[in-house]
Amino acid sequence: MKPDDRTATPFDGKAFVRDLTPAPGVYRMLGADGAVLYVGKAASLKKRVGSYFLKDLPSRRIALMVAQIAAIEVTVTRTEAEALILENQLIKSLRPRYNVLLRDDKSYPHILLTDETWPRLGFHRGPRSLPGRYFGPYPSSGAVRETLDLMFKLFKLRSCEDSVFRNRSRPCLQHQIGRCSAPCVGLVATRDYDATVRRAALFLEGRSTELVDELGRSMEEASKRLDFEQAALLRDQIAGVRKIQARQYVEGEQVEMDVLACVLEQGAACVLLMAFRNGLNQGTRSFFPKANGAESAEEVLGAFVAQYYLEQRPPREVVLSHAIADVELLTEVFTAQAGRKVEIKTSVRGERARYLDIARQNAALALATDLASSASQRARLASLQELLELSEPPKRIECFDISHTMGEATVASCVVFDAEGPVRGQYRRFNITGIEPGDDYAAMHQALERRFKRGVEEGVLPDLLLIDGGAGQLSQARAVLDELGVQGVAMVGVAKGEARRAGHEALVLPDGRELRPGAASPGLQLVQQVRDEAHRFAITGHRGKRQKTRETSRLQDIPGIGPRRRASLLKHFGGLAGLKSAGIEEIARVEGVNAALAQRIYAALHGLEPQSPRTSPDGNPVTLTIPTMLTLFRIVLIPVLVIVFYLPYGWTNIAAAAIFIFGAMTDWLDGWIARRYGMYSAFGAFLDPVADKLTVAFALLLVVERHDTPWMALLSAIIIGREITISALREWMAQMGAHGLVKVAGLGKLKTIVQMTAISCLLFQEDLFGLPVFHIGEWLLAIAAALTLWSGFDYLHAAWPTMRRKG
Repeated sequence: MKPDDRTATPFDGKAFVRDLTPAPGVYRMLGADGAVLYVGKAASLKKRVGSYFLKDLPSRRIALMVAQIAAIEVTVTRTEAEALILENQLIKSLRPRYNVLLRDDKSYPHILLTDETWPRLGFHRGPRSLPGRYFGPYPSSGAVRETLDLMFKLFKLRSCEDSVFRNRSRPCLQHQIGRCSAPCVGLVATRDYDATVRRAALFLEGRSTELVDELGRSMEEASKRLDFEQAALLRDQIAGVRKIQARQYVEGEQVEMDVLACVLEQGAACVLLMAFRNGLNQGTRSFFPKANGAESAEEVLGAFVAQYYLEQRPPREVVLSHAIADVELLTEVFTAQAGRKVEIKTSVRGERARYLDIARQNAALALATDLASSASQRARLASLQELLELSEPPKRIECFDISHTMGEATVASCVVFDAEGPVRGQYRRFNITGIEPGDDYAAMHQALERRFKRGVEEGVLPDLLLIDGGAGQLSQARAVLDELGVQGVAMVGVAKGEARRAGHEALVLPDGRELRPGAASPGLQLVQQVRDEAHRFAITGHRGKRQKTRETSRLQDIPGIGPRRRASLLKHFGGLAGLKSAGIEEIARVEGVNAALAQRIYAALHGLEPQSPRTSPDGNPVTLTIPTMLTLFRIVLIPVLVIVFYLPYGWTNIAAAAIFIFGAMTDWLDGWIARRYGMYSAFGAFLDPVADKLTVAFALLLVVERHDTPWMALLSAIIIGREITISALREWMAQMGAHGLVKVAGLGKLKTIVQMTAISCLLFQEDLFGLPVFHIGEWLLAIAAALTLWSGFDYLHAAWPTMRRKG
């Protein structure tokens, strides 16, 4: 049936049902305006839809709904379980007028165990965008924080954000009070921390017995290794877990269970959820689903259970205060979703019956409180209608506020209230850009323009628009609405009262009038509530934006600076302030920081443009720096060394050794000049190690060619092979942002000194002052080869964790 025909002829339900399939599926009942009235599922669409067109309908609500039907749309599914899932998705997206709707403004809190090198344990609410494992949901934030407090005492995992973790140079207070093992400064090995993470996951999964057994085995192994300190730590963990197990057995069985009770009164409903995990009561949470005329608690509870547990992982047991329909179907779907058996119970005894009575009492109390609050809300809306001379109470109120600090990180907020209070799911923040810092009028104009452009497109506009401010801010709202041609929106500016005292606010109207109803006015109290909520939401967003900007280390934006090198720099200088006050030469003294990188760090911290490879420190274009020319000269010496070595004269050995020693001295000299006078260039940074490796390789090849013995060839191959391997490794680690892990340590420097001395002796060959210089060179070359192997393994060991993760 076409939408245009819906008002032309009444809907003939019996004729529609005649040709309907008996297959399972979902049906949607539509009104004359095309709005969805009701969404339902059916094991047989023909039988279920046909039941709505019988003479005797089960309730007045159903009869009223059927009278408004203008069309029915159906979707056939393969099974009834698929129909149940599709029904839940459509109810949440379409929010039909006659379905029981689960109204929940907040997402459910979880515990997050992040998936990274050093996993973090923390509180999480919102979309699951971060990689890691999510444990929950928990009924309240208090339950999450209590569990986290226990976890930090037992397992000492880190809780700090990554921006803090990356920039620590010493352990924080959490480590000092025994709640963190301080992985930020390397006080715990990666292997030990990973083992602790796995044990924490076992605990959160409720596998406490398995955890205790594993801890016991690890404690025995540590004792056999005579590692009594580790054994004592494991002993304390076992004692803590057993203490929790004892508490569980006192409070009840080690069950995973939710107890739900529903109360229906005056057309309003409350479902109270009491959650148990591992035998511990994790607290309660009240839900107030929109009943939409439902006449029984069974119907409300059945709709709640389907909508709630199709979004959240169900526990092993769900205990209900009322028998609901489709228990077998729900059990089948929940079991498939959870990957284990799920039971739904309505008739219970013993402790479960006692918990059910407690849940009923708390549900009744929560509903009574909510009804009283709703009556108060209606009274305040009526008062506001009278105060502002509106034709009817506003159904949708929006309020805008601007927040910034001296023009920094300007944020605008928009909060939404309806007849039942705040609608947090529709709150919005706007990051304001492209204006003069501190210009509140321009910020308000930009935020309103962005909001109402979208509102006009979507057809969602407020009945009442509140602006936090006086006539100036209100004029911006009037200008935006006039530009967009928006009509029918009442506008009010909320100006602060004398001495900013609550209750003395002035309501500024578009015609210039000011109303001062006083603190006793219920209408003004509602305006204050909405305005304060907008202010809170704006301040929260502004502080978050500002804190994010300040917490982000400027070192993170510098290419080649990874977490390890960043930590080394901050530790060396005692923080970012100390690093900023250091000169280029001081920065270059930090292990793992070469001259070119030191210059980039200095330029980034002082807002300078990094020097290009062909620019001198004073900014004038040059062809080559002095250090680079010395490096080029060292490369030119290589063919000279080869030629001199093969000349048929008696002095050639002395000349070859002298050339090699001179080349080694230029290697030291070009580095010193670059650091002392800041003469860095990318070309020089590339050329310097190339010149070193070529000089050593050619000199060793000359020695092997003249003294062709297996021993000499083996030692030379070890040294040349190591140089090639470590150079390639350093380049790869630099690309991974972890070049500082493969640094020139003291062992490497000692190896270089011994190696250069050995090659000089081998090139000289002659005895000197009665000393066998050549044989001394052989022994020194053997020592250099041993040091080469040692330092090579040392480099590989330092780089292995990063290679394993990223390779």
